[in-house]
Amino acid sequence: MTRDVATATPEASVKDVAWSLLYNKVSALPVVDPHHRPVGMVSETDLLRRLTGLPNSKADSSGQAESDTAISEVTTAGDLMTTPVWTVHPEYSLATAARMLSEHGIGRLPVIDASGTLVGVVSRSDLLRPLLRRDEAIQREVALAVLDRKLEDAAGNVSVTVQDGVATLRGSVQKKSTIDAVVTLCQYVEGIIEVKSRLGHMEDDLVKNSSPEQNEKK
Repeated sequence: MTRDVATATPEASVKDVAWSLLYNKVSALPVVDPHHRPVGMVSETDLLRRLTGLPNSKADSSGQAESDTAISEVTTAGDLMTTPVWTVHPEYSLATAARMLSEHGIGRLPVIDASGTLVGVVSRSDLLRPLLRRDEAIQREVALAVLDRKLEDAAGNVSVTVQDGVATLRGSVQKKSTIDAVVTLCQYVEGIIEVKSRLGHMEDDLVKNSSPEQNEKK
């Protein structure tokens, strides 16, 4: 996520928007209200539509494009911007953000906090950057941050190897439920593409309404 984000107000002129896009070397700007909450996005494509006289791409809350706005009336970021604006929260996973970018055909997502205030922007390049992380660094973080610190009871019996971003876990844990916890935590490590579990367990604590004697018979 990029935290130092260039923005525009709905009242910003088309010229100011163009200058900001070029100066900040970005393809789109969040349009924010006085409380710094995103109300739309204005992009290079929107500006090109304005220059070439194509219909405005601005959409209403139902997702339908407005075609009745005269080109001569399109003079501000508020006139140009696309709405509604799709947003994510800081705790969203990279996979969720990537899926939203793909589903909505957009290149950037404003990141907002619990109050709806803009705190950053995540772009396609942000999502690709973790893929460049070295396997050795990923493996070290999984071993230290996940196995040693988060799952102390399983750390001594679980090992991890990472190749091309794919983490493989081997070994054994006490409880079967721990396996899902280990895999989930690993998926949040930056650079992880996939987690393969080769973990065994000594106790199936996911079996309901059965005694230890019954589990042994199974």
